[in-house]
Amino acid sequence: MENLADLVLDTLCFLGFTDDEHLDPQTLRDWVWPMYEAVRTLPAEEQAAMRRAAQRRLEMLTAVDAHGYSPRQRIKAEEFALLESLNDGLFFSDGVPPEASDPVGTPKSRPPQDPA
Repeated sequence: MENLADLVLDTLCFLGFTDDEHLDPQTLRDWVWPMYEAVRTLPAEEQAAMRRAAQRRLEMLTAVDAHGYSPRQRIKAEEFALLESLNDGLFFSDGVPPEASDPVGTPKSRPPQDPA
């Protein structure tokens, strides 16, 4: 289950934090919100696996090498906030991604609505 949690986390971060130049914003919305909801509603055992995956990622990102470099410099603040939210379990309590600006530019309180 740990490997699967790592893969889900990788996919969630990739889709959620890829900019509009690389992926179409509507496609991102169509994939990201259902993934957030699916992860939010996982059974307790799978939520624990996601929390451990986030913890592993945070540990990797915050490690500093002998030259003072940390991989933390590679990611956006929003992605770091998502990892922290998953790690501490807040993500699962309300289903709302972290308070940092939304990766796909929509309000966090609800999935985007078509303007039709």
